[in-house]
Amino acid sequence: MSAGAMPTRQMLAYGALGFPLAFAALPLYVHVPKLYADSVGLPLALVGAVLLLTRFADALIDPLLGQWSDRLGNRRRLILIALPLLGLGLAALLAPPADGGTAWLVLSLSLTFIGFSLATINYHAWGAEIGETPQERVRVTAAREMFALGGVVVAAALPSLLAKDVATAMQHLGWVFIPVLALGALATFAGAPAAAAP
Repeated sequence: MSAGAMPTRQMLAYGALGFPLAFAALPLYVHVPKLYADSVGLPLALVGAVLLLTRFADALIDPLLGQWSDRLGNRRRLILIALPLLGLGLAALLAPPADGGTAWLVLSLSLTFIGFSLATINYHAWGAEIGETPQERVRVTAAREMFALGGVVVAAALPSLLAKDVATAMQHLGWVFIPVLALGALATFAGAPAAAAP
């Protein structure tokens, strides 16, 4: 591929997966604390502590996931492994049983973070590897961030349209996320150029 030759459609196809990944990030910090405090009855301080500790563990695990991903080298395959974990983890996290308690929060949150981290690390690395020039890499990143902004906006607005009470809205949001994730992945895998070998 010559400099500047990547078609816009391929850049947009790559960016499409940014929509569901950003869509997933918003509920973790905005909706989960209230959901588990109101619907499950966990103390808000406990929910906050679990979120903090899980995020800290995630920060320690991310470099290991990155090293493992670089060794394996197949970005698409690793993203395909990660997306079901993310989809199922978030759906479970947003639909806690009344007696789920802390264990449900920790397990579903951990599954969500592992899937999200593995997908995001390889998705961003893929973007860096498909641009041959600094200008192309800027355009690829801009496409990804454009879709990500859309994902944040939709995830913020959608719950109030899905249901009046938080628990039902979050449960529906989790189920909506799965086809959104599948469609974003399909668009990216079908239309984005393959990443170069790391």
